[in-house]
Amino acid sequence: MAAHDLAPLKKWVELNYDVLTGYWDGDVEYTENAIAALKPLR
Repeated sequence: MAAHDLAPLKKWVELNYDVLTGYWDGDVEYTENAIAALKPLR
């Protein structure tokens, strides 16, 4: 992955960390709920 692509990916993961870890841990049960909770980069 190119360095210029890594920075926005890192920002997106930080922005959506709670949703991603909640889904991974099973706290967010349905994929549809996780997708709906994801925030886009502005």
